Amino acid sequence: MESAAAVRMLSAMMQEHRLAAFRLLIRAGRAGLPAGAIVERLGIAPSSGSFHLARLVNAVPARQDRQGRLMRYAPDHQAVAGLVD
Repeated sequence: MESAAAVRMLSAMMQEHRLAAFRLLIRAGRAGLPAGAIVERLGIAPSSGSFHLARLVNAVPARQDRQGRLMRYAPDHQAVAGLVD
């Protein structure tokens, strides 16, 4: 992974709620979690959750799938492995 991409990913996680959301997504695995479950577990308002999830998805490779009215988020484990390497 290029240094610029690694810096972008790490800087996105330098905020408490985004880091917590990232950890939840990693634990959830490939199935991911719905946005509502993420904000509920973080104990934040949905509008705040939307802001943080959007910032996280823009910087950290993650999948964002729409299932009707539901948004589901899941990490790109290959990209995370590239960061760790």
